[in-house]
Amino acid sequence: MMMNADGSKASWFSGAILGQPMVADPAAVADLLPTLLTIDERYSYEPIEGEPGTTARWEHSTGRLAVELPVGWRVSELDEGIGFVAAPRPTLFYEAWESDGIVVTLRDDLSSDDFFALFGETAAAGYCERLDGTDGIQPLDDVTDGLAANHACGEEDAVAGVVALFRDDTGVGVLIEGQRDSLPTADSDRETLEAIAQSLEWE
Repeated sequence: MMMNADGSKASWFSGAILGQPMVADPAAVADLLPTLLTIDERYSYEPIEGEPGTTARWEHSTGRLAVELPVGWRVSELDEGIGFVAAPRPTLFYEAWESDGIVVTLRDDLSSDDFFALFGETAAAGYCERLDGTDGIQPLDDVTDGLAANHACGEEDAVAGVVALFRDDTGVGVLIEGQRDSLPTADSDRETLEAIAQSLEWE
C-alpha cells in the first residue's frame, strides 16, 4: 500500500501487467481486502514472537537445525531438503535481495568436494561481484573445514556473505548465505547476521 505520511490518498498495488504495476483506489478493493493473503500466509512464513529487541530460538521440524532469530523476523522451512530462510522483510530478501536475511541449507548426502562445489552455485556467487574471500578451504578445527567469501549485490550497497562448513567426522555440511543492505547501517546489519550464524546449531 502507498499513502501520504498523514494517511491520506491511500492506494494499493494490485498486480502487474507486462511488468507495469497497476494501482487501484481503496474503494475498488475494499471487498477484496479481507480475503487477501498476508505475507506469512502467501509465503508460509512463521513470525518470530517474543519481546521486541530480543531473539528467540527457532528449530527446524527435523530437529537438525536450531538458531536464535530476532523477534519480528519471519522464517520458513525450504520446500526441498533441510534448510530455512529468515528475514525481516521476506519478499524483498528472497525475491529482490534488497533486505537483510539469511538462508541455511544442511546437506548430508555429499562428499566434502561435492559439498564445497555448492559454494559456487549460490545466488551471491552467481549474480554478485566478489569483494573478498578466503584462500580456499581452510581447516577450522580438528574435524571442520570452512570456505567463505563476501559479494556486492543489488542497488542498495548490499553485501552477501556465503559460508560453507563441513564436518569430516559426520559428513554433514551447512551452507549459510547472509544478505545485509545499507539500511539502517551495514555495521548493525552485519552484527545481527553474524550473531545468527554463530548461534546456529546443526547435526
